[in-house]
Amino acid sequence: MRRDDVERVRYLCVARLDGATRAFFWESDGSATDQIVVDVDGFVITYPSELAAREAASGPWTLSTEGASEYDLDAIETWCESDAAVRDSHGLLNAWNLFIDLPRGDNLFRAADARALGLYDKLFQSCNLPWMTAPGEDYVPVWLAAEVAMLKRLLRLGLAEFRARVR
Repeated sequence: MRRDDVERVRYLCVARLDGATRAFFWESDGSATDQIVVDVDGFVITYPSELAAREAASGPWTLSTEGASEYDLDAIETWCESDAAVRDSHGLLNAWNLFIDLPRGDNLFRAADARALGLYDKLFQSCNLPWMTAPGEDYVPVWLAAEVAMLKRLLRLGLAEFRARVR
């Protein structure tokens, strides 16, 4: 199948960052090229609201009818600056996945991610997703202080990268 024949789907996302809410799109073509939609300069194309994003949606892709995925990056940053243990595995994993999908080869978070795959796997498993966890079972990881510190450093890098790519 030629690349032009692949159906591209855009999903609405909403992030809270620096006290402001921004809507943007994440695009998937069913392959490994899933990414946040950016302009030609590599900046995330944002909208002031979900409604504004939906009204602006047009192009050679399908707009998903799913509700918007929400990312509270302010809460992630607050956690990174605290001395709290890992509690919200889902929120942390979602933020990690958001940061890794910022396109461009100079994505610093992506470079750091490549060295932290064991940490990602532990975070992923701690989400106890139904297709990975036997019924009645829960994986409750023991987080070493060094792992929590590394996770916080990594997510701070992702936050800085995302913040720098939002106008």
